[in-house]
Amino acid sequence: MKGFKKVLTGMLAAAMIMGSSLSVGATTDAPAQSSGATITINPATPEGGSTVDAEKPKVTYAYYEMMYASIDGSAVAYYVTNENLANALAGLKIDNKNIFTVTKASGDNRWNVVPADSKAIEGKGEEIAAQLATIKDLALETGTASDYKINLAVDGYVLIESSLGTKLIVDTYTTDTVNEKNTYPTSDKKQRIDKGEASAAYSADPVNNEIGKTVSYEVAVKIPANVSTKKIVVVDTISKGLTLNTVATVEGATGYSSASWGTDTTNEDGSKTYKIEIPDSVVAANAGKEIKFHYTATINELAVVRTPETNSAHIEYDNYKTVDVTVEAKTYGFDLLKVDMANHDVKLEGVEFTLTNAEGKYYTLGTDNNNNDEARFVTEQKKVVTDANGVISFAGLAEGEYTLTETKTKAGYNLLTAPVKITIAADGTVTAAIGSNAIAVDSYTVTVENGTGATLPSTGGIGTTIFYIIGGLLIVAAVVFFVVRRKGDAE
Repeated sequence: MKGFKKVLTGMLAAAMIMGSSLSVGATTDAPAQSSGATITINPATPEGGSTVDAEKPKVTYAYYEMMYASIDGSAVAYYVTNENLANALAGLKIDNKNIFTVTKASGDNRWNVVPADSKAIEGKGEEIAAQLATIKDLALETGTASDYKINLAVDGYVLIESSLGTKLIVDTYTTDTVNEKNTYPTSDKKQRIDKGEASAAYSADPVNNEIGKTVSYEVAVKIPANVSTKKIVVVDTISKGLTLNTVATVEGATGYSSASWGTDTTNEDGSKTYKIEIPDSVVAANAGKEIKFHYTATINELAVVRTPETNSAHIEYDNYKTVDVTVEAKTYGFDLLKVDMANHDVKLEGVEFTLTNAEGKYYTLGTDNNNNDEARFVTEQKKVVTDANGVISFAGLAEGEYTLTETKTKAGYNLLTAPVKITIAADGTVTAAIGSNAIAVDSYTVTVENGTGATLPSTGGIGTTIFYIIGGLLIVAAVVFFVVRRKGDAE
């Protein structure tokens, strides 16, 4: 018996098997010489940086006492009092070899249980747990844990199942605390700008892009090698400046190549939450694999300049939940302020510009030229006009270089002789220049001056000569009139 006790002491292990139904077997009164026991369970925490919302995961545990322990000082013997259970234990095998030898005790309703080959089952705790789980409906005692504790009336050899599928075997004579093995699925989320590069890598780094363009996402779900046959729910929450493409492709899974995000739920802040359920059959078929979901979202007209649009994902498995992994996308922009060169307090309304990107496409504010409409770049030339404050707001831009060309100015002012080069850095910083002359940018506002015209000198015209001639003739006429008048008076 002492050798079997050592083997059982080393059998504490976890094993996952398929199937989650819990059957409760009949309870048999135990002999008085066996003492009670309390088992404390320390639930596992997930791998990969994920944690649970509460201090401990909300996992439930059921126990099945498969053998009683008869204890006298340092001596211990294991037995059962149910003939059907005795026969079932005798039939359990690993690698086609019996795990236990079961013999009927004389003169008592009791069957002694000892290892068939101590060396053969050494280190086989997971396999033993899996085999015991197939006959758990014959258990001598059954029940559930309360506040992560199991209280037994009789010491013994116990199979413990968690609601997540973990299987533990515990020898209560030597063990009173169980550290549950980690068997939780984990998840991670990454993104990239969709520019058509098939080999572009996904990253957790923030990205930026134009309104109307797409951002690609990847959610990776890692399924443990041993997992309960229960569905996994992938939950994605996307801010209102992003429009989700609800079709996702699936990579790395057997018999599961595509999925769709379920009906959205609108949250108080305008964000929306979607779900994909990985069926229990798919979870079971892909145990030990990492399943990746690829999908996209479009940056829409509700995106706020330089304010992160977020996309967060977590998974739910039974009553366990990982924390959200969040990635960010931004759009950028700048304001053009058109002023009089001599007096910046004079704002120039009605000045027309075009803004082109590196592809030579034209920026447009939308069909009604309203700044709140979706910004985009099109091949057809589009003009934008300064408002009463001399301002045009260019929103929804990605990093890169842009060309701002003045096509029509206010009457009395000269057109710019060269376009304004606008550069938006990866962090959204804006710089501007006309030729080699930098233009000051204040709080993302580019101030562009226009000078008025001036009267130019001219040659070849009649000039003032005619006025001198007319003046001379008038003087001569006046003198003649005076002389004639005096001569008439003298006569």
